[in-house]
Amino acid sequence: MTRSLASLVLAAVLSATCLSGVAHAAESASPAKMTQTSPFFPLDNAVGRGEWSAEKQATFLQQLGFDGISYNYTNAADIARCRAELEKRNLKFFGLYFAVRLGQPEPLPADFLESVRALSGSGCALWVIFPSPITAGNYDEDLVKHLRALSALGQEHGLPVVIYPHAGFYIATAEQALRFVDQLPELPIGMTVNLSHELHAGNGHRLKEIIERAGPKMTMMTINGASDIPGKGWNNFIKPLDEGDYDVQGLLRFARNRGFTGPVGLQAYNVKLPPEENLQRAITTWKRWAAQRP
Repeated sequence: MTRSLASLVLAAVLSATCLSGVAHAAESASPAKMTQTSPFFPLDNAVGRGEWSAEKQATFLQQLGFDGISYNYTNAADIARCRAELEKRNLKFFGLYFAVRLGQPEPLPADFLESVRALSGSGCALWVIFPSPITAGNYDEDLVKHLRALSALGQEHGLPVVIYPHAGFYIATAEQALRFVDQLPELPIGMTVNLSHELHAGNGHRLKEIIERAGPKMTMMTINGASDIPGKGWNNFIKPLDEGDYDVQGLLRFARNRGFTGPVGLQAYNVKLPPEENLQRAITTWKRWAAQRP
C-alpha cells in the first residue's frame, strides 16, 4: 500500500534529534486571562462547530472575553484561516485535536504536515487522541513511537504535544496518559485531565489524587458543569458550567494551588443550550470564580 505524506513524515522524524525546549504561548490580554492564572477557552463544540464561520467564532469569543479556542481537525486550509481570524483579535489557537490511528499504515490525516506548518510558531498544542485500534492487541510500542515522532515534529515548529484521554479509546483516562508520559521523561510531552472523561471512568472522587500524581505533566484541563453519578451518561457528566453539583471550582483551586497554570478548556459536547447562551453563562461563571479566589 502506498504510504501517505503524513505517514512518511511521521516515520522520518523518528530519528530526528530533539530540539531543546518548547515555544511558549504569548500572554493574552483578554479579561479571562487577567482574572485567572490559567487562560480559559472553549472547545469548538461550544462555538457553533460546522455552523459558525471562523470569523464569527473569533469575534464572539473576543466580545465575551475568552482567551481563544481549540479546534477539531478538519484540513490545513481551515486551520490556517482559523489561526488568522484569532490572531487578528489577539486570541490564541490553544489546541488542534486530532487522532493517531494505531496499527494503521497511514496513522495521521493526509495533510497533517501542512496543518503543522500552518500553526508553526503559534504555541498551539498538538492535542492528540489515540482511538482504539481496529484489531485488539497491545499497541504500546507503536504509541510510544508516535509520541516520539510527534514531539520531534512539534518541537521543530514550536507546538507542544499534549495527550487527550478519551473515554473508550486506547488512552481513556489521565492515569493511562501519565503512564506513557512517564516513559518519555526526556521529551516535553504533556497530558490533559478531562473532567467529563474522568467522571465517565468513575474517577470523580479521585481527581485530586490524580492531579497531584500528574504534577507538572498535567499541562491542560477541560471542565464543564457536572454531577458525579456513575452510569447516568454524558448528560450527567457534561452540563453547562453553572449547573451540576460537582465542585468544579474546588477542583480548579486545588490544581492551581499545586502549580497548574495551563490552559483550561470548556467542554460542551451534547449541551443543548444555544452556543451564545452557553458561552455567556460559562464566562460569567468563570469570572465569578475568579473574583472569589482566596
